[in-house]
Amino acid sequence: MGSCDRDDQTIEGDYEDMSLEKRVAIVTGAGSPRGIGRTIALTLAKQGADVVVCDVDLAGAEKVAGAIRAMNRNAIAVQGDVT
Repeated sequence: MGSCDRDDQTIEGDYEDMSLEKRVAIVTGAGSPRGIGRTIALTLAKQGADVVVCDVDLAGAEKVAGAIRAMNRNAIAVQGDVT
C-alpha cells in the first residue's frame, strides 16, 4: 500500500500490484544518472511497461534503456528537448 500527500490530500493505493503489461510509457528527462525521470522509467518497467526513454543526453538515455532491457522489457532511447 502506498500513499501520496499533496495539497492536504492523501491518495492511497496498492501501487505494488499495479500492472502495466501491454502498456508503453514515454518518460522525458529519463537519461540523467540521478534524476527523477530515470527512477520513474525504471519503476514503470518494473511494473511491466515498455518504455520510451527521452532525454537531451542520448548516451544517458541509452544507458537507462539498456537497464530496462536487462529487465526483459522493451525500451528505446530518443533524443529530445521538451522545454
